[in-house]
Amino acid sequence: MKIFFYLTTILVLIFTISTSTVLAKADKSLPQEVELTLGSNIVIIDGESHQLEIFPFILDGTTLLPVRFVAQDVLGAIVDWDSAKKEISISREDQKINLWLNRNVASVNGEGFNLQQAPTLHNDRTLVPLRFLSENMGLNVRYETTTKKIFISQDKDNEIEVTPPIADFSLSNKEVYAGQPLEIRDNSVHPDGHAITAWLWEVESENGQTIVVDSIVGNILTKRPGKYTIRLKVKDQLGIWSDWYERELQVHPNQSPIINIFEANKTVVAQGELIEFEYDSHDEEWDLIEEERWVYRWYSSTGQLHEVIGKPKALFGERTYEVILKVRDSFNNWSEEASIEIDVTKEKVQSEFNFRFLDPHPGDIILNTDYDNYNLLPDADWIVKHGGPVLLLSNSPERVLYPGITYQDKIQGAARVYYYHKNLTGQNSLLKVWAENKGDKPVELIVSKSGLGGPINDEMHLGQKVSSNYLSSDEVTKLSIAPGQRIVLNGLQADKFIRPEELMSGMLDIEASGPIQITVAMVDTKYSNSTPLEILQPDGQHPRGTYENSNILIDVMPSGTQPEKILIGRGINEEYFLQGTDALTGEHVINRGNYGVMYNIRFQSEVTTGALINARGTRFKGSIKAFDDNVYLFPVMGVLGTSFFSAIIGVVPEGKEVSLVYTPPGGSDTPLVIGLIPKESW
Repeated sequence: MKIFFYLTTILVLIFTISTSTVLAKADKSLPQEVELTLGSNIVIIDGESHQLEIFPFILDGTTLLPVRFVAQDVLGAIVDWDSAKKEISISREDQKINLWLNRNVASVNGEGFNLQQAPTLHNDRTLVPLRFLSENMGLNVRYETTTKKIFISQDKDNEIEVTPPIADFSLSNKEVYAGQPLEIRDNSVHPDGHAITAWLWEVESENGQTIVVDSIVGNILTKRPGKYTIRLKVKDQLGIWSDWYERELQVHPNQSPIINIFEANKTVVAQGELIEFEYDSHDEEWDLIEEERWVYRWYSSTGQLHEVIGKPKALFGERTYEVILKVRDSFNNWSEEASIEIDVTKEKVQSEFNFRFLDPHPGDIILNTDYDNYNLLPDADWIVKHGGPVLLLSNSPERVLYPGITYQDKIQGAARVYYYHKNLTGQNSLLKVWAENKGDKPVELIVSKSGLGGPINDEMHLGQKVSSNYLSSDEVTKLSIAPGQRIVLNGLQADKFIRPEELMSGMLDIEASGPIQITVAMVDTKYSNSTPLEILQPDGQHPRGTYENSNILIDVMPSGTQPEKILIGRGINEEYFLQGTDALTGEHVINRGNYGVMYNIRFQSEVTTGALINARGTRFKGSIKAFDDNVYLFPVMGVLGTSFFSAIIGVVPEGKEVSLVYTPPGGSDTPLVIGLIPKESW
């Protein structure tokens, strides 16, 4: 489409000319026509050729020329320069224009205007916008696209024909499903061959929400279903914008995967007999199956439903199991459940201990179909030693009702910081842990281990995540804290909003070369270091305080003649609950559960012995660094939800020493039984 308009639009006017601007009458003494060419220093004035010191050029859509040439030679005006104010005054008859160097403002006879391009210096010459001065002195400026010539004249009726760019794009599909790749190809052109220099895209949803971006060309993934209008306009090298071009796109909801086939190699098996499962699923061709979720269920003799998360390789106990599978695709859609029943007979191919310990997978659940009570096993011989860093524990109030300091104390040397809190302030909050140097000398601080988690609503999952991250961490961070300086220790976690009812937790091992103050605080999202904070009172139920010797080393020597146990986290005998002081109240406190304590348990047996964990509390979900020095979730999936279930740790080889590392997870119940089953009892 061709349109007619003055060069005002072509060169992107320096400002919008007010309709009240007073224009000078045509003056026969002035040049009747001046011809310039972009990029050339030759100027033709009323047919005579002259040479410019600086040729006209376009800067951000505005044509610039030396002020003396424009004002005196073209406009016949008087130019004054105020060096103090960096002000340029141009006057002719009743017209006066004021401009300022490097300022995007101007005035015409006292009326203010905004400029797109300010007057500027170039090669020691002051350059000013040609169109702004010419048209405000009553002259006409026109531009020829093909020749790049600029004509200045007193003829206001001289119009020229110009061509804007044409915006155009194509979609690989007009209708797609959410998650399906979509290719958008830009086909914009300029009829005269000018370069396209800018693109402006709009994507408008059916609810009226509009997103503006610079580029969406290429393969993009459509995330949300709905009807969209995609628009594009483009700008050419002269600053001329095209009209909008638009297309409609329909995004249908992503389809959930479907399990077509779910089969087992046998549906009637003996106890301990290996079972294999096969399935086939269907989904969109661009979607992938990213997760399988297996569950097997059964009813006990009392009618209670039991459920274990995971894929069974063998089953135990004379009963009927229902094995259930569902799958998740890359768009986070879950299939419907597919299920199959497996009948287990009285016949035993192998015992459950034999099956689990011959090929141990740490964290796998032992069903214990004979309902053995591990708590009744005799105690193995063990020796307990206490040592390690000072523990600063912040778990009370666990449910924080309003902003404030949950715990604070001074440390020097090795220390561990553990915190676990829930936001009940009714508003988004932050949980910050910082070290502050209140002395007059710098303090060097080393963070040797760190496990952080949250914000999250699942308290047991949070405890497991923090313990797993802590046991897996090996990155050392060195910090220097200047006198009076405060440094946040929980990193990016400190800036994450904790919504109401969400929890956050962490465990850090640090060492300070001098005295520093450690603070744990729940604060408002607008908190600054100058914000005063109240010290919160403990809730009387959960522990907080400062405790010495937060590492417990246990050496276990099973007899190898019978199944035995050790019980940790019970708070009696040698392995006692830590006792300390609440630094904020001065009260004597007990860390019931030994949260924040790190257990290093070493085993040595004269015979090959299987090791398992059995939770004596109601529910447990934690992690352990097992005998192979790798960290495992316990259990691998789900929770240990009854006192009969247990989870595999591994096997203590005959005559060799192995060890595990464990820290009680927040949100779970303790104590734990570690069962030791000699090979003869498998």
